[in-house]
Amino acid sequence: MKRGIKYGKNFILRIDIPAVIAFMLFAGLIFIYLIPGFEKAIMDRKREMIKEVTSTAYSMLVYYHSRELASELGSEEARQEASAAIGRIRYGESMKDYFWITDLHPVMIVHPYRPELNGKDLTDFEDASGKRVFVDFVRSAGNGGEGYVSYMWQWNDDSTRTVPKLSYVRLFEPWGWVIGTGIYIDDVKTEIRRIEFRALIISAIIAVVIIALLTVISIQSHQIENKRAVAETELHRSRELYKALAEASREGVLIWSSAGLQANKVLLSWLDLTGDELRDLHPSLVLEKLDFVFPENSDSLYDNLDSARYTGAQIMTKTGSLINAHADFSRIEIGGRKAVIAVLTPVPVPKEAGSTIIQLSSADRSEKGFFRIAPGLFENEIAKAVTATELSAVFKGCRMLSASMILDGADPVAVSGFVSRIADSICKRVIEICLSESSRPPCSFAFIQTGSAGRMEQTLCTDQDNGIIISNAGADDIETSVAYFTELAVRINRMLEEAGYASCKGGNMASNPKWCRPLDDWKAYFSGWIKAPGPAELLDISIFFDIRHCYGDSSLTAELKDFIGRDLVATDIFFHHMALGWKEYLRAVHLSPDRKTDIKKIMMPLTGLVRLYALKNSVASTATGDRIADLHSAGTLPLKLLRSSLKAARDLTMLRLRHQAECIARGETADNLIDFASGHPELFPLAEQALSAVRDLMLQADADFYTSEI
Repeated sequence: MKRGIKYGKNFILRIDIPAVIAFMLFAGLIFIYLIPGFEKAIMDRKREMIKEVTSTAYSMLVYYHSRELASELGSEEARQEASAAIGRIRYGESMKDYFWITDLHPVMIVHPYRPELNGKDLTDFEDASGKRVFVDFVRSAGNGGEGYVSYMWQWNDDSTRTVPKLSYVRLFEPWGWVIGTGIYIDDVKTEIRRIEFRALIISAIIAVVIIALLTVISIQSHQIENKRAVAETELHRSRELYKALAEASREGVLIWSSAGLQANKVLLSWLDLTGDELRDLHPSLVLEKLDFVFPENSDSLYDNLDSARYTGAQIMTKTGSLINAHADFSRIEIGGRKAVIAVLTPVPVPKEAGSTIIQLSSADRSEKGFFRIAPGLFENEIAKAVTATELSAVFKGCRMLSASMILDGADPVAVSGFVSRIADSICKRVIEICLSESSRPPCSFAFIQTGSAGRMEQTLCTDQDNGIIISNAGADDIETSVAYFTELAVRINRMLEEAGYASCKGGNMASNPKWCRPLDDWKAYFSGWIKAPGPAELLDISIFFDIRHCYGDSSLTAELKDFIGRDLVATDIFFHHMALGWKEYLRAVHLSPDRKTDIKKIMMPLTGLVRLYALKNSVASTATGDRIADLHSAGTLPLKLLRSSLKAARDLTMLRLRHQAECIARGETADNLIDFASGHPELFPLAEQALSAVRDLMLQADADFYTSEI
């Protein structure tokens, strides 16, 4: 009774005041911070909108000017057609927004809603506030070629209504014209009023809900507090008991429950893992060679474990080494939670190879079709581009968007695929432009992408890797064809560089006559590499085994890929030398938290070794993630190794893209050199795990290829 009286006296303190404070904070957040932010964001969005639509109209002036320069239209005719086309443009929700044009005097060229102004000198024209509007337009456009001007103007086609307006103007220098359009400020204020009304309604509803919830919670909280305290005490005692028993043991102790994996210090030292690293792992990644297969969750194993089970096992450490042990499994309960405990005792039994095979989860496969909107927007701009400058603008926009998505936590593999798709589109457009400026090709050809471009794994810091396959048709004049396509390739690679894609330092580009050859020569290249490889050059030329068709006659690319697949079937010496090359390369790779790390040098042997297994097993995919998935489907490698390789590929891609995105955000040149000490020291363990996974894969390749009989 006394507690009820006390509760009633404290009702105002516990319910009313917190509710009022919560409501005031919420309302303050809405009206002091969010709404002014919305107003600014809406105004900024509309300013950007009129700038973008003006750029579209501006492109029409560029078009008619180009026809004038090409003598397709006379000077006066071009101007008349251009002004008429601009005058007909309408946009906006009511399709009443428009464009107008003046010259630099200013004299009105065209105004859709004020035809009485056309042809008139507007020097002394003033708005309702006395501002000489058109003089300000000319002055603003003359300062940098573009600008914004605020003034008073009639409401669309209603000459009886005058309202504030903001216009964007841009100078078309070849004709001395100023083109502009604007937005009405009242539109923005109307949107803000709608937001304020909705915010008020939402705030009131939330206030009522908060008061109701706090009332219910307060009434019930004292009833469950005593029960919670008792349960917490018992749970704490139970945990301390198991912890004391586990830590006192000289054997390894592993506990699996719905909370994840837990181990005593002895087992953690064997695994070379921390408790946090172990918690989210599945037991099959820690224990192998059991006489049963782990189910998906601990509750299933608990239910199936009718009695204690004693079995042999192998403990898989972080570095991939194996510790032979006896494992004693039994059921326990911790705080009412089902759990399985395994006591592990090392035994000196010779090591045996093997692993537990389970299905590869869908989460381990690369995500396809992740971006479905942005590529189309960029590709529309690419299709309209006619110069390297225009393509460079698309390249920079793609890179900035990709950097933003990475910093917002987007999937790195999807971003890499998006960057590669835009690079492909730009490359195809460059080829089209260069072909339009050339004579007709003497025969069919195929433009191919290789390396990271061939795998669709380009980053925000990438160069060109490409080549041209020339048809064998017309072999009587093959040198003429080679000369034609080499000259074409020089212009293609130069334009791609101007667009933003750096030239390959190793010269692995179509402009290099060595990589602009007839199909028979390409076959001869691969045949030589496959049958009599030189270890010193194999790592450089290995990028050409990541071939992907980009433009032209796809049958040429398909024929070359078929030839490579057939010729590789019985050439073990190629795989031997390639594995040896990556082994020597990996020995020189070092990782330290105290100095800059070139993440690309860790990524290269990973993609190289995966490529090696893909070639050996006739896997047609080129992307590293797809290759790993296909190798799993074929049962080529142990699941644990494939999973660790896939995780390493994703983590390294994330590290590279995140570092490059941060460089771009700071206005610096993007690269692959990460300084973990001054950047993100918490990410260094990811790089360590990735390098460990690469070394594990190298050990497997060493056994599969390097030690083979040659």
